[in-house]
Amino acid sequence: MAEQLSDAGYRQLCELSGNTCAYPGCEFVVTSKEHGLARTRRDAARIVSEARQGPRWRSEVANEERRNLLNHMLLCEEHHTMVDSNLRIYSVGVLVKMKSDHEALVVNQPPGQHRIPIAEEQVRLAVLPVVGVPAAVYAANALKEDFSSTCRAILHRGQRPGRSDLTPFLHVNGKIWAFHDLSRSDGPFAKVVQRNSTTRHEARDMWSTQDGHRRYVHLLDKVLNLDLVQRGLEWDKQSDRYWFPAEAGGRPRLAEVRNETGGLRERVVAHEQIFQSGPPSGLWRHWALECRFESVGDSWALSTRPTYQWTSDGSTPLNVALASGKVSRKLDVIYHAQYLDQVVFWQNWLTRGQPLLVSQIANASLVLSAEAPTTTVVWPTIGDRVFRPSGADEEELQALLEYQKALDLQPDELFSTEPDLVLTTVGSAV
Repeated sequence: MAEQLSDAGYRQLCELSGNTCAYPGCEFVVTSKEHGLARTRRDAARIVSEARQGPRWRSEVANEERRNLLNHMLLCEEHHTMVDSNLRIYSVGVLVKMKSDHEALVVNQPPGQHRIPIAEEQVRLAVLPVVGVPAAVYAANALKEDFSSTCRAILHRGQRPGRSDLTPFLHVNGKIWAFHDLSRSDGPFAKVVQRNSTTRHEARDMWSTQDGHRRYVHLLDKVLNLDLVQRGLEWDKQSDRYWFPAEAGGRPRLAEVRNETGGLRERVVAHEQIFQSGPPSGLWRHWALECRFESVGDSWALSTRPTYQWTSDGSTPLNVALASGKVSRKLDVIYHAQYLDQVVFWQNWLTRGQPLLVSQIANASLVLSAEAPTTTVVWPTIGDRVFRPSGADEEELQALLEYQKALDLQPDELFSTEPDLVLTTVGSAV
């Protein structure tokens, strides 16, 4: 990584870094004197990569700037690998700040003193606790041979006065599995099962076997699917994600969600990408959610992962499978601040801003709690203040600030109509 940096430049970098890794809290001595050069391990990591396919590469940065001392920081092998493997977290701006803070502290702090302040913070997890699940699953012989025929014969919700429960079921090896009591003559499955063949399976017994656990989770997924589709979301079966379609007439979609103070806030959750010049692009970006039920000991939780869905007209998904792997990954990218914001949005939207979301299933319920669990994390503090390296004159300081401004990654704006990337390599719509 450092062969382009001269010996003099490398010595200067070592002096600025105190021969220690610049990662906050790491005291690892990266270099030591040997054969007249402090470079037994030349871990001078580039902030902006020299190679086009390298980490944090930026086309507008000239080669001479990439080889400049300002574009290098001293990192141990462990943290060098870490920052290059987590590009969403360790952006150019974060690394420039990390480098400058480290070098400023080396100048100001006495040797041996703990240099990095430690912060303690509560982090909200991207899961919702499941506080209520059906206690039993029923199985009976199917009268219809296939899933489609069974679906057409079931008394779905809304087709019989007074019925409002969900009717999720599985059709496996000639049997129907459901949360409803399949032996009842007035149930929604009365016309599609042999009622006298019904068996009851306790939920906890099912969880203890691989097949039973899988079937139970599949039924929970179907409950959520029926609920979310009824609320207006589309389901992309191939990607297993839910997404907001555009409004009728190709208008952007707004979604209401309650904030932490109880007030309603509208969010733009589907809009067409507009270029700075020229007509609309014809590409739509939609807020989307991937979620699944996970068992945690004897409890359950719904894990949530915000992502994006792309369509050609506000409703027809793009065939992302025809895009390159790199483009496919960038289609889903959500930067850190927006990711946390969307986690909170989806959790509030899923629970309708209420303490509990209750999905009624026959005489049982699936109940989600809006109280997302939190955990306490302790990590080195990286302040938000604009840094001012000690010992730098005004000319050097101005050059460093301009350099940071030129390199810093721009965050994904929540309400931006500018495209994040050019999608011309994406194939035709499906």
